[in-house]
Amino acid sequence: MGNRQWRAALALFGVAIVPPLFAALPATAAEQPPGVVINEAYVNGGSANAAYKNKFVELYNSSSQAVNLDGWSIQYRPATGTGAATGIASLSGK
Repeated sequence: MGNRQWRAALALFGVAIVPPLFAALPATAAEQPPGVVINEAYVNGGSANAAYKNKFVELYNSSSQAVNLDGWSIQYRPATGTGAATGIASLSGK
Protein backbone atom coordinates (compact mmCIF):
# COMPACT_ATOMS: atom_id res chain seq x y z
CA MET A 1 0.00 0.00 0.00
CA GLY A 2 1.34 3.39 -0.94
CA ASN A 3 1.41 6.48 1.25
CA ARG A 4 -1.67 7.90 -0.46
CA GLN A 5 -3.63 4.69 0.10
CA TRP A 6 -2.70 4.66 3.81
CA ARG A 7 -3.98 8.21 4.20
CA ALA A 8 -7.23 7.34 2.44
CA ALA A 9 -7.68 4.23 4.60
CA LEU A 10 -6.96 6.21 7.77
CA ALA A 11 -9.45 8.92 6.76
CA LEU A 12 -12.10 6.29 6.01
CA PHE A 13 -11.42 4.65 9.38
CA GLY A 14 -11.81 8.00 11.15
CA VAL A 15 -15.09 8.76 9.39
CA ALA A 16 -16.45 5.30 10.19
CA ILE A 17 -15.30 4.99 13.82
CA VAL A 18 -15.27 8.47 15.40
CA PRO A 19 -18.96 9.54 14.99
CA PRO A 20 -20.38 6.45 16.74
CA LEU A 21 -18.07 7.16 19.70
CA PHE A 22 -19.72 10.55 20.19
CA ALA A 23 -23.16 8.99 19.88
CA ALA A 24 -22.28 6.62 22.72
CA LEU A 25 -21.52 9.43 25.20
CA PRO A 26 -24.02 9.60 28.06
CA ALA A 27 -26.50 12.46 27.96
CA THR A 28 -26.12 15.10 30.64
CA ALA A 29 -28.94 17.19 31.98
CA ALA A 30 -28.83 20.91 31.35
CA GLU A 31 -28.17 23.01 34.41
CA GLN A 32 -31.40 24.29 35.93
CA PRO A 33 -31.81 28.06 35.72
CA PRO A 34 -32.19 29.94 38.99
CA GLY A 35 -35.73 30.25 40.32
CA VAL A 36 -35.58 34.02 40.74
CA VAL A 37 -34.51 36.22 37.85
CA ILE A 38 -34.57 39.95 37.15
CA ASN A 39 -37.54 40.24 34.82
CA GLU A 40 -37.50 43.99 34.29
CA ALA A 41 -35.51 46.97 35.51
CA TYR A 42 -36.01 50.70 35.00
CA VAL A 43 -32.97 52.63 36.14
CA ASN A 44 -33.68 56.10 34.72
CA GLY A 45 -36.34 57.09 37.25
CA GLY A 46 -35.83 60.60 38.58
CA SER A 47 -33.57 61.58 35.68
CA ALA A 48 -34.34 64.51 33.40
CA ASN A 49 -36.96 63.60 30.77
CA ALA A 50 -37.48 60.17 32.35
CA ALA A 51 -40.77 58.41 31.66
CA TYR A 52 -41.19 57.46 35.34
CA LYS A 53 -40.35 59.24 38.58
CA ASN A 54 -38.89 56.22 40.41
CA LYS A 55 -36.45 53.46 39.60
CA PHE A 56 -37.67 49.86 39.95
CA VAL A 57 -36.58 46.26 39.62
CA GLU A 58 -39.10 43.47 39.03
CA LEU A 59 -38.15 39.98 40.16
CA TYR A 60 -39.80 36.88 38.72
CA ASN A 61 -39.84 33.41 40.28
CA SER A 62 -39.67 31.00 37.35
CA SER A 63 -39.96 27.93 39.57
CA SER A 64 -43.07 26.37 41.06
CA GLN A 65 -41.61 26.64 44.58
CA ALA A 66 -41.66 29.62 46.92
CA VAL A 67 -38.20 31.19 47.25
CA ASN A 68 -37.04 32.67 50.54
CA LEU A 69 -35.51 36.10 49.86
CA ASP A 70 -34.21 36.62 53.40
CA GLY A 71 -30.62 37.82 53.19
CA TRP A 72 -30.93 38.90 49.54
CA SER A 73 -30.45 42.51 48.45
CA ILE A 74 -30.54 44.69 45.37
CA GLN A 75 -27.61 47.09 45.18
CA TYR A 76 -26.82 50.08 43.01
CA ARG A 77 -23.38 50.63 41.56
CA PRO A 78 -22.74 53.28 38.92
CA ALA A 79 -21.29 52.00 35.66
CA THR A 80 -18.21 54.19 36.08
CA GLY A 81 -17.69 53.54 39.78
CA THR A 82 -15.45 51.00 41.40
CA GLY A 83 -16.34 51.66 45.03
CA ALA A 84 -18.79 50.06 47.39
CA ALA A 85 -22.44 49.69 46.48
CA THR A 86 -24.90 52.42 47.46
CA GLY A 87 -28.66 52.40 47.55
CA ILE A 88 -28.85 48.92 49.05
CA ALA A 89 -32.40 47.53 49.36
CA SER A 90 -32.69 44.45 51.57
CA LEU A 91 -35.23 41.84 50.49
CA SER A 92 -37.22 39.49 52.68
CA GLY A 93 -40.16 37.14 52.54
CA LYS A 94 -41.32 34.47 50.16
